Amino acid sequence: MLAVVEVPSEPKDEKDYVRNVQKYSRFGIDFYMIADPFTATVTLMSEPHAAGYGRVVEIPYGEQVTFTLATGERIEIDTGTFPTRDAGGA
Repeated sequence: MLAVVEVPSEPKDEKDYVRNVQKYSRFGIDFYMIADPFTATVTLMSEPHAAGYGRVVEIPYGEQVTFTLATGERIEIDTGTFPTRDAGGA
């Protein structure tokens, strides 16, 4: 698998931010992206290794997320329309 994109269902979701980071990096997923509606931030991880990702970039909603898959395909995502959620409402 080349990339995984997830949206947490609750603030600071341990499943997405801890367990899945470890699992996806261990299995060699090149890119793991978390689009967090509670923080209005995209976390893009790359350079997987046995215990996590070597490169982590945080991009605020409203900015472009761009990365290139191992197949050569360039992925460009406009985060300007991503919905947000109030952390208190979860």
